[in-house]
Formats: sequence, structure tokens, C-alpha cells
Amino acid sequence: MHVLWLQFISEVKVFLRYKVTVFWTFFFPLFFMVLFALLDFGGDAPLPYINYLLPAMIMMALLTTCFISTSIAFVLNREKGYYRRLFVTPLKKWTLLGGQIASRFLIILLQTVFLILVGVIFFGARMPGKNFEFWAVLVMGIFAFLSIGFFLASIVRREETVLPVSMIMFFMMLFLGGGFWPVSVMPKFLRYISKVLPSTYFNEALFKTTIESVSLGSLGLHFLVMAAWFVCFLVLAVTFFKWE
Repeated sequence: MHVLWLQFISEVKVFLRYKVTVFWTFFFPLFFMVLFALLDFGGDAPLPYINYLLPAMIMMALLTTCFISTSIAFVLNREKGYYRRLFVTPLKKWTLLGGQIASRFLIILLQTVFLILVGVIFFGARMPGKNFEFWAVLVMGIFAFLSIGFFLASIVRREETVLPVSMIMFFMMLFLGGGFWPVSVMPKFLRYISKVLPSTYFNEALFKTTIESVSLGSLGLHFLVMAAWFVCFLVLAVTFFKWE
């Protein structure tokens, strides 16, 4: 446990070293949330538009960190020999990934709190963080998408390849998962794809906990799908991980 804690601290320091990454991690989703909130596409919706927008922006921020920031940083560090140096130490694969997951987990929590505060203070959004169910869904989503991000970083070897691969996964999860338009309006063949994506269940669960205030008992399928993706891709990430 002590080694895992030290690895967690090390990963946080590595993340903070890249100032540009830190900036875009927090302000990329904030920019879009402020832009869409000012445009106000809500129309005649029963609730202010920000209440529908905020869950989508939280998912966007989570996917940005899990797929783009994580995979790019992972591949860059591997190409620079950071993990090659760790290979000669007693550090295990599981400990390295555990430290990475824990550091990204903290970053995403801070992202979420940041977006919620801006949405509540400046746009009058309903506070989603008061519900335990919201945080339970968020935690499960973080684990599910981080495992996919680390799997991508494990199989992509070169710096020039990781960005397009991570962007493809990012946009597929974001748009086919119902982040910006309902799954019901998509063509039939896309709806079949959406039904197996964890982002669909994560997005739906976020909306249910922030707008409808449902109980955890009604979200059993959502947790089951996200947990299945987490376990499968975490095992794959460790299996395909290479120190160099």
C-alpha cells in the first residue's frame, strides 16, 4: 500500500509538470459548457437548459481525461523511457496502473467539482453533487473509462498514433453515448452500437441522478454494463502493457 501511495504521488507530480495538459484538462470542457449555456438551446424544456447541459459536460470532461490526456501522457512517458527505468525496480504492473488510476481519479473529481460550482454559481444549475447516487455513478464511470484509456495506451506504441486513436474513441463514446443528442433519434444501426457502449449507460445514469433523482436500485443495469467494461479492459490493459 505504501508503494501504491508513492506511485500515486509520483503520477500527480508528473501530471502537474505538463502545464498545457493541466490547462486543457480543466478549461476545455468549461469553455464548451459556458458557450452552450450562453447560447441556451433549451427551448420550452421544463427545466433550465443548464440542468441538461451539465451532465453532458461532466461526461465530456471525464472522457477527455480518460482517453485523450491519459493515453497521450502514458505513451509520451513510455517513449521518454520513464517506464523503462521503473522496470528495473520492484514495481509491479498492477501498482503502476493503480497509481495512474488513482491520480486520474482525483483529477476527474476535481474537474467535476469545478464544473458543478461554475454551473451552480454562474448559471443557476441544480446541484447534482448533493445526491449519493450521482457520485456512485461518477465513480463507476471513472473506473470504466480509465480502464479503456489505459488499454488504448497499452496497445498504441507511437506518439503520432495515440492522438487520432484516442480522439476516435472519445468522439464515438461522446456522441453515440447520447451526450449531445438522444440515442432515440439515431439511425437504427447506430442505436444497436449505442446499446453496448458504457457511455450510453453512464450518460443516462447521470441524467437520472441529476434530473430525476432516482435510487441506485433502478440503475442496476447501468452499473453492470460499466463494471463489465471496467473489468474486461483493465485485464486487457495489464495483459498488453509493455514497459518500453
